[in-house]
Amino acid sequence: MSEPHSSSQSKKRLPPLLHAKLIGAVVGRGESKRILESLPADQVMASEYVSVRNAQSTMAGQSWEEMDFLRLVVRLDDAETVFSQVYDLAEVASREGVYVYQHDLPRCTEYTLPLLPQDGLAVSVLKDPEQGHEAGLDDEQIEQLKILAKNE
Repeated sequence: MSEPHSSSQSKKRLPPLLHAKLIGAVVGRGESKRILESLPADQVMASEYVSVRNAQSTMAGQSWEEMDFLRLVVRLDDAETVFSQVYDLAEVASREGVYVYQHDLPRCTEYTLPLLPQDGLAVSVLKDPEQGHEAGLDDEQIEQLKILAKNE
């Protein structure tokens, strides 16, 4: 019986999975930016928000509702603190139609990009690893950039 092929040789090295939470909020239009700026940057791994204007289905046809949808990814250890801060900043207890929720985020990594030169990199760096090494990138960083370039 032969030895099984080493999994370390056949598998790509992936970033470790983190225990994280997704915190979501529906807040008044334009409030997301203020809330994000008030949160400690080191406690928020990722964030996004979108502002929308939508007709209310339960109200008169002339009534419009404007809101932001805010989503934050935070580490498990920071989740309760950030949730409480968002709750207070969004004034959930005193404003109608504002709410905050959180739930587990089962697959999350601290995927980061390499520090790139301020002037950027030529696409040829992705084709010639030697140029990438001269620019200070290792093989894994070059591969990550190739994937990103392919997806764009």
